[in-house]
Amino acid sequence: MLPVVPMAMLLLLSLAACTQQTVTDPAALPDVGENEERIILTDRTGKEWDITDAVNKYGFDPQKFRYGLGPFAIRPLMLPPVLCPGDAGYPDDQATFLSIGINLFGVTRAYPLYLMLRHEISNELFGGNYVAVAY
Repeated sequence: MLPVVPMAMLLLLSLAACTQQTVTDPAALPDVGENEERIILTDRTGKEWDITDAVNKYGFDPQKFRYGLGPFAIRPLMLPPVLCPGDAGYPDDQATFLSIGINLFGVTRAYPLYLMLRHEISNELFGGNYVAVAY
């Protein structure tokens, strides 16, 4: 079960995504420019995005783009602790939940989906090799 604050934030974001807003101020719209057949969009955070394929292949309308979360908005898990059978917090044999399983360099780990939904990336160490596990 999610804590109350993240659930409230999730509800607020869901409601905001469902509302349609009309922007009448042209300064609020992103700057879209074409550079040597490339279509570049500069969002409100100042980040530039090459949206050429999105426009040409999928009909993406850059005027409907506002801004996204941007880079580094979601904190990854950094070398999370590994639980073994018998450790406190290890799920019992009757527990059911979806997980992502990884077997790499002779090391096997499972990541509960409820945890990966909040972090999306786990930066890990597998057999002496740093690996990013992404969902």
